[in-house]
Amino acid sequence: MNTYYNQLRIRSVLPWQIDLLQSEGDEVLRGRNLVYCAPTGIGKSLVYELLMLRRLQFWRGQCMIVLPYISLIEKKAYLSSLCESNGVYVECYFSGGSQRLDPRIDVLFCIHPHD
Repeated sequence: MNTYYNQLRIRSVLPWQIDLLQSEGDEVLRGRNLVYCAPTGIGKSLVYELLMLRRLQFWRGQCMIVLPYISLIEKKAYLSSLCESNGVYVECYFSGGSQRLDPRIDVLFCIHPHD
């Protein structure tokens, strides 16, 4: 993860990100949900990606990220190669149809179907 964030020139995190990663992160690692809201472009993805990868590191399981736009899912392509080199398998579903989840997939990015 550090390699990817270094490539993006992310050198530090904001105080609210540290708070979520340190205090609420423990809740996530114990299987609790976390809901947070912040303006566009302020770093929400960094928080959920780090929490998700920490959770998968400690407890194997599956994680599903539901995003509203295909373009947001496409931006997550970097996670596939980054994660797979560490034994975490990522898949992106762009269809709104019914699909069975492959049990080998650890992280699933999928589109929220719009009416």
